[in-house]
Amino acid sequence: MINRLKEHNSGEAALWTKTHGPVRLIYCEAHDTLLSARRREKQIKGWAVRKKLNLVNGVWKKQVVCG
Repeated sequence: MINRLKEHNSGEAALWTKTHGPVRLIYCEAHDTLLSARRREKQIKGWAVRKKLNLVNGVWKKQVVCG
């Protein structure tokens, strides 16, 4: 997680952060695999800002589907 943050802030990880300056870590989740983490990141990136803020502030929790 910390390595990824360093990559972003050094301009190595993503074009957006390379052109828009340093980023701050305000939310993180642990995942068992890189694939799982990337899927979750893509899911969250597709959300509206309001939903992301609710997640960060603990208003909305990730739903677990049983069945």
